[in-house]
Amino acid sequence: MDMLPVKYPVDVNTAESLTMGTDEIIVVTSSADTNGDIYAGVVRMPPGGGPPVMHRHEPSEVYHVIDGEFAFYVGLEDGNVRRVPVRAGEVMPLAGGTPHSIRNESDAEAVAFVVHSPGG
Repeated sequence: MDMLPVKYPVDVNTAESLTMGTDEIIVVTSSADTNGDIYAGVVRMPPGGGPPVMHRHEPSEVYHVIDGEFAFYVGLEDGNVRRVPVRAGEVMPLAGGTPHSIRNESDAEAVAFVVHSPGG
C-alpha cells in the first residue's frame, strides 16, 4: 500500500520555492506530506548568505553539500562555538537541539540537500 500522499519523483525545477533573506529553499517534501516524519529541501545560498544568528530546534538535520562550501557554526557544551567547513560531497549531521548557524563565506553559491527529522 502506498503511504506517500504526494507525487514522486519531485522536480526541483518546478517544486515550491521559499525565500528566507537571500537564501532559497526548494521544498522537496514537507512534514505534511510525510505525516510529520521528515522535511526535505534543497538550500541555495549566495555568498554572504545564511541565518544571522545561532539557533536551535528539536528536529535533527542532515546536510549533504552538493555544490560549493558552507561554514557551520556549532555550539559546544562548554559554551564555545566550533566552525566546521563542509564542502561539496561532504555531509554534516546535526542532532536536534544543537545550537548552530550556517553561512556561505565563499565567493560562489553553495547548494545542499537537507533533511529534518522529525519534520517539525
